[in-house]
Amino acid sequence: LKSSASISASDTTASIDMNSHAKLAIYGVSSDNSQQIVVQVSDDGSNWYDSKDSFYANGSNGHYHGVHEALTRYARIKYSTTATETTKITKYV
Repeated sequence: LKSSASISASDTTASIDMNSHAKLAIYGVSSDNSQQIVVQVSDDGSNWYDSKDSFYANGSNGHYHGVHEALTRYARIKYSTTATETTKITKYV
């Protein structure tokens, strides 16, 4: 998601191919100040598991950010609540 979008609880982003990348920077803003953003990981792009990395929207402004170290081929983001989200994801070495 790069522009504002309505999401439901347990919605996920598209799969992100982490081939040749070591980290993801995840940042954005949520209309739900209690939103939890969970990084999910997969070796095959089909079977997904919650990683240890999760980030929470920050109190009154709903902003969040975090870094995920990629140890699997694929990653994606899972949202915990229904909200309007703007999420930006950057891959880097």
